[in-house]
Amino acid sequence: MTESPVSFRKMGGFVSLALSLLVAGCGGPAPAASSPPASTPSSAKPPASSPAAPTATSVAASPPPAVTLTTAHTGSLSNLPTYIAIERGYFTAEGLDIQLEQFRSATDEIAPLGTGQLLIGAGGVSVGLFSAIARGIPLKIVADQAHDPPEFRGTGWLVRKDLLDSGAVKTPADLRGLNIGIAAPGTTQDPELDVLLRQGGLTLDDVTMKQVGYADQVTAFANKSLDATYNFEPNVTTMIERDVADMWITSGQLIPNHMPTVNIYSPMLVEKYPDAAKRWMVAYLRGVRDAVRAYAAPSLSDDIVTIIQKYSSLQDPQLIRKIKLAPINPDGYVYEASLRTDIEYFVRSGQLPQAPNLAEIVDSSFVDYAIGVLGKYQP
Repeated sequence: MTESPVSFRKMGGFVSLALSLLVAGCGGPAPAASSPPASTPSSAKPPASSPAAPTATSVAASPPPAVTLTTAHTGSLSNLPTYIAIERGYFTAEGLDIQLEQFRSATDEIAPLGTGQLLIGAGGVSVGLFSAIARGIPLKIVADQAHDPPEFRGTGWLVRKDLLDSGAVKTPADLRGLNIGIAAPGTTQDPELDVLLRQGGLTLDDVTMKQVGYADQVTAFANKSLDATYNFEPNVTTMIERDVADMWITSGQLIPNHMPTVNIYSPMLVEKYPDAAKRWMVAYLRGVRDAVRAYAAPSLSDDIVTIIQKYSSLQDPQLIRKIKLAPINPDGYVYEASLRTDIEYFVRSGQLPQAPNLAEIVDSSFVDYAIGVLGKYQP
């Protein structure tokens, strides 16, 4: 049974501050979402389960009263652990009722996260996220959602195929005078482009920037209006299969273990319902580990394909089986060096007035709790 909702007015002046800082900055009203529970259930901590292959009933024999948690998703493959945890009953086993709220991007999540209308966010690292924190909204980055080691070829910088085949583009210095695509300014692709250009002795003044949406970049390469760009799956596979572009330099080669997306907790969840926040992390990490194991197998299982089709924008089973899942830390911890690199660049480029304290941004206590329940990941 779901507990009675709590009035947002109980947050007092904090909500007023959040609304004034965030709603105006993000444009438009926040999407409606379910209210959090009136109180956190006082259930016993679930016993540890086998790290190799936990089952939905092994974490909690008697599920505590259901707590409704509004959780964001963007319909992308990076949300797969959450989808798996829902479908396999991991959240239910923790006494949680997950209400998914779809957003176009993490930027759109910031305002409702700040006010408590949304309790758990998931999406891209951005100037908007750091700006909100620097302006007094205590959002917490609590877990890795995707990161890019140097060898991962599903995220990075692609160059038009004819430019690669002809040798016109071999090194970063060859980008001079070319058209560079940027889909979402103020995100992690900005510091990567900065590193890439500096490797070639170039600046933004030496290239022509074109704002082109991720999906539209496939056509832009085909009609040769774009020479190079940043992109990720499934667009990377589509570009390569259509022979319009190829992966040139991966994100991880520019910034090792660069995190494009993270999981975020709202201040209301952290302050009012910490027990529910801990149990959400247990279920989520079980989903992460299932996803990691699924993509380590020789072929993707039918049930994973079905889950992806049910919740994401990906519907073609053949494409789903071809694309690569961005690595996710199966123990959940974030890569702080990645966040530090992004913050330093955003400040240096003038996009971020001041740097928030990284120690106040990252909260690993929820992952610590989940590891205490599940143990360290075992492949």
